[in-house]
Amino acid sequence: MIDSLTLTNFKPFQNQPLTFRPLTLLSGLNSTGKSSVLQALLLLRQSYQKGLLLEKGLVLNGDLINIGTAKDAIFEGAAKQDELIFEIHWQNGTNSIWKFKNEEEDIGSNFLHLTSEYVDSQVYELSSLFNQNFHYIEAERIGPRAFNQMSYDKVQLLGTLGARCEYTLHFLSVNEKRIIANHKLSHPNVKSSQPQYSE
Repeated sequence: MIDSLTLTNFKPFQNQPLTFRPLTLLSGLNSTGKSSVLQALLLLRQSYQKGLLLEKGLVLNGDLINIGTAKDAIFEGAAKQDELIFEIHWQNGTNSIWKFKNEEEDIGSNFLHLTSEYVDSQVYELSSLFNQNFHYIEAERIGPRAFNQMSYDKVQLLGTLGARCEYTLHFLSVNEKRIIANHKLSHPNVKSSQPQYSE
């Protein structure tokens, strides 16, 4: 679990520390940075899923989030040499820092290059931000459709519903007989963690 997140030179934040609890709500007026906090985490996950976060950098546009260009991602008041930094302190005491920089002259680039030291590989293995225990569903959902989408990589490999819940029926079909590992997610009167069916 994440204990704290510090965003430096990211979108509206020059330097913004945030503390997290088991249940954290982000509230406030429009355009105060609530979405930017979530976007920082989504950028890390998106870049990791594409295999680029460990050694290459930050993918600004993808399946989870579309930020735009480096100009859109970097704090407006940042100097040219300033880095965009995401720092996460985890509940187990580990501290992870990712630093990124636009190394190209073109501020219209949609990729930021990694400039920080290697992050401990256990972070990627144990943190739900990077494994299949993470699910992100954006506010905008898909409407009624004549058919339902399927995705082997998103559902069976990554275990996700899709950011807009577009693979929900495929996910339910694949996981219908899967035992519910966390009993807190079951109804209090259920007698088995195995799904029950009647003829």
